[in-house]
Amino acid sequence: MVLRNVLRSFLVILGGLWVVLPVFAEKPSVAKPATPPVVPTSIAVFGLGGAVSEGPGGGDLSSLLSGAAPESLRSLVSRMDRAGRDKQIAAVALLYNGPLIGSAQLEELVSAVDRLRGTGKPVYLLAESMGTGGYVLASHCSHLSVVPGGEVALVGLATEAPYIRGLLDWLGVEPDFLACGDFKSAGEMYMREGPSRNAAAMGDRLLDSQYRTYVDLIASGRDVEPKQVHRWIDRGPYTARRARAAGLIDAVEHRREFYDRMRRAHGKTSRLLTRYGLPPQQQVDLSSPLGLIQFYSQLMQGPRQVVNRGDTIAMVYLEGTIVGGSMPISPTGGAAASSETLRKTLAVVERDKAIKAVVLRIDSPGGSALASEVILDAIRKVQANKPVIVSMGNVAASGGDYVASYADEILAEPTTITGSIGVVGGKFATTGLWDKLGIKWASRSRGANATLNGTARVFTDDQRDRVQEQMDEIYDTFKRHVVDGRGKKLKKPIEQIAGGRVFTGRQALELGLVDRMGGQVDAIAAAAKRAGIRTYTIREYPESQGLFDSLIGTRRSDRIRPWAGERRGRREGVRLLDRVVPLLGTLEPRRAEAIRRIVGHLERLQHERVFLLAPEIRIDDGR
Repeated sequence: MVLRNVLRSFLVILGGLWVVLPVFAEKPSVAKPATPPVVPTSIAVFGLGGAVSEGPGGGDLSSLLSGAAPESLRSLVSRMDRAGRDKQIAAVALLYNGPLIGSAQLEELVSAVDRLRGTGKPVYLLAESMGTGGYVLASHCSHLSVVPGGEVALVGLATEAPYIRGLLDWLGVEPDFLACGDFKSAGEMYMREGPSRNAAAMGDRLLDSQYRTYVDLIASGRDVEPKQVHRWIDRGPYTARRARAAGLIDAVEHRREFYDRMRRAHGKTSRLLTRYGLPPQQQVDLSSPLGLIQFYSQLMQGPRQVVNRGDTIAMVYLEGTIVGGSMPISPTGGAAASSETLRKTLAVVERDKAIKAVVLRIDSPGGSALASEVILDAIRKVQANKPVIVSMGNVAASGGDYVASYADEILAEPTTITGSIGVVGGKFATTGLWDKLGIKWASRSRGANATLNGTARVFTDDQRDRVQEQMDEIYDTFKRHVVDGRGKKLKKPIEQIAGGRVFTGRQALELGLVDRMGGQVDAIAAAAKRAGIRTYTIREYPESQGLFDSLIGTRRSDRIRPWAGERRGRREGVRLLDRVVPLLGTLEPRRAEAIRRIVGHLERLQHERVFLLAPEIRIDDGR
């Protein structure tokens, strides 16, 4: 009996514990204080000035030595997106100083600003002065300031193209060019003293499309009607105070006042992070031999990407004129995409099992027809096992469009220049030039067409027929690639799209040449979706180049630089032009650059006779 009572008491106590213990177990979680919310205490500051490169690196020898190598567009946009996600960042400030960027890159920055504002964080912009392009970006910021005495040159868009037939006649050089397509006008700059009727009409359509895009962007950014934007443009330019009175900007103030304004809004103790998202600067002790060794070692090696063997998206850059072979690398020059180095790059990407998808970033007016075919073949080999998304930059025309034909998806910005499906070919006869110099050439040949590639005289009728046959075959191949690659996406018959017609991205979308509007960020997201991956790293090809590679002009097998040819290649004609007209670059920098590009084309035309090259189109937005 006593034992039974003891057991009953024990069970009652035990049962009570079953009731009480859960209460005790829950008390710590109930009583645990909530984690205090993160209070934003910093303002991320981004400087927008100087060159913004497409791919990694992009600096020449002097920039490597000074540490002022241009930042890539993807790096800049990634840092801005990171600021949007960072809970420590209360706001973002943009210090605008006329960055050297194209219209499609500008639109990518506009999208980055829109994403920032979409997170609820204000974006402030301060400028000393800006043109129409700069104002497109500024109009999408939360608050826009210009320093006293500054200018808002909102005046619209203008374009001009050089025609050097008069110069060639004066030199005694006779151009002989053919084209496939009534609108294929790339050869007109050599053959004519002004644009043909078709070329002029096409130029007007391009300018109208770009102008409309800029007006729409400004209207949406400042929340006004397009008619108001037209009135602003036609009454420009503006001093800072006139711009404030017209409602173009929000304040006229110096940088100190600009910073004070942000601190009043986000806390007087807010930190200004002027290197937000950038790696810490190395403190180099140049007073000791060891410090010098470390400094030069860093320069020789160049920056490195973090190797991650998890799921990866490859970002492959095709920038500059498309050329055959492997162009040499030197610390100076222009940009080129060589077929051999791109073929090797894409072969590496194809073999790497960690790479699940590829984004091909194209910023090229085209170039060699043969090199374009080699690159396209390499792309299709990759595409057999991995999705390939094309992201079109400022220009992806002619050969640049050719290599994109079979991509799983093509994205472009509204102002991207694309199309130019056509072929141009020809040569220059230089006998008149040599005659003026008092030099005579004695030539002999065997074979009816042995002199076809010679520069002594223009094509004979029979030779011209042979060249035209070759060009027609390449043209048919070009059109077939576009039809096979785009398929039912094309909204018109290929003959109404080809013929050398050039389009903006907006126009190309209406024709089915591109799938949708978007930039690099959108292309990466599309690649991840097609690959079925959610977490991934991005690896850029080629990797940045160190000083050692810049100096000796070689590449390691795992550091292929597809765009390094022309930019770091020989440009003898350009240097000769600079000697002949030493003040040209100072007096007319934009026109001088256009002439330099044409001289570069002249040099390449000595090696190949048939090109997939877009006409010279440069739209000045006064950025």
